[in-house]
Amino acid sequence: QKTMRRSLLLLFAGAPLYAPAALQGKELYEALYATGWGKDTRVSQGAKLLHTIRNMRRQGAAIDSVLDVGCSHGNVVAELWQSGIVASGVDIARGAADLATSLHKPPHGRASCNGEGRPCFQAASATSLPFRDGAFDAIASSDVLEHVDPSDVRAATAEFARVARNFLVLKIANRPEGSTLSGSRAGVGKFQGRTFKDALHQQGYADRLPTQLHTTVKGNEFWHEEFRRVGFALNRTIPDASWACCAYVLHRIEPYRPSKA
Repeated sequence: QKTMRRSLLLLFAGAPLYAPAALQGKELYEALYATGWGKDTRVSQGAKLLHTIRNMRRQGAAIDSVLDVGCSHGNVVAELWQSGIVASGVDIARGAADLATSLHKPPHGRASCNGEGRPCFQAASATSLPFRDGAFDAIASSDVLEHVDPSDVRAATAEFARVARNFLVLKIANRPEGSTLSGSRAGVGKFQGRTFKDALHQQGYADRLPTQLHTTVKGNEFWHEEFRRVGFALNRTIPDASWACCAYVLHRIEPYRPSKA
């Protein structure tokens, strides 16, 4: 009864009984890309991974095709093409895939991208990659998995293991996200010069802003164990600044087997 009386008081006082759900996943990143998220192509989160893939190939690793999960503006995919590697990119936001498509043209048409006749850049979640089993020699993914909801982590790691034949080249933040929303500037149209936080306010999301973009903040041991569950183990670490931790290569240690769960 006390709870009911309190709810009625809040209702008549004009206060909402339920707070709207915070923006997350596809909806969040579509809203951000609409304001110019990823527009600064000078910034590439995957530069270290790209350098590592090139070095591994020089050392004889079997990496002739790569899928970039969380491709953003597509710079990593374009650089892989220049290295003679078949490469495609996916991003949860359609805005990201469209941006990458507008910026980069494959040197040999879709043959540069994959063997399935699919677009070079597609909108797709890390939990549902639109490719057959073992479609690529490696998956590269930089600063993506920490954005996955905890309830989706196992679906994402299983998808990575399903699509990658040999290697996973990953960078996963192990700490909360800093001040990107309030400290960085939007880059397009009427949002030009505003912070991303202000731009989301302008789109009508003032009461739905997430408190944290990194929804799964875990250490290396957590991720290594999650990937070991699906047949991948640590191959090497990738040197990086301590604040940018952590990056590494995982290699397949057992055949992919679909979960029966």
